Amino acid sequence: MLLARIRKRIKNFYERKKRKRHVMVGSPDLWLMKREFQINFLKRHGLSPDHKFLDLGCGTLRGGIPVLKYLNTGNYYGIDIREETIIEAKAEVKEERLSLKQPKLIFFEDFSQLQINQKFDLIWAFSVLIHMEDDILDKCILFVKEHLKAGGRFFANVNLGER
Repeated sequence: MLLARIRKRIKNFYERKKRKRHVMVGSPDLWLMKREFQINFLKRHGLSPDHKFLDLGCGTLRGGIPVLKYLNTGNYYGIDIREETIIEAKAEVKEERLSLKQPKLIFFEDFSQLQINQKFDLIWAFSVLIHMEDDILDKCILFVKEHLKAGGRFFANVNLGER
């Protein structure tokens, strides 16, 4: 009985910690739905385990964890301009016991200074471009152009029209 209560308290502690992490990238009520959408979309559109994959604006790995699980070791790269989300993403990888997958999680401040010596089969920007000012978006698109393999694909979602 006591052991069961201790386990429940530990589980609740980790769930609160994860919820706090997940709030950093949007509504926790939509978190699981958006996670599942991302991995399902990517698989339907050709993501394979051997692909080199760049998660542009990876955040706390809402979509990144299932992608990381799916990809071969060393094929996941996640970048974000918020250092605190990269710190939390690294914690998420450790808690999910995925460190052996060797994800590259990179904090950066400006696309023109971002140094990644890798070409990608697929670059993904989920709910990221809508937050960029035009000059940053221009640098982002140039970065994508320079880092996408011939025949590679770039997927992003955008808002069209006025609210």
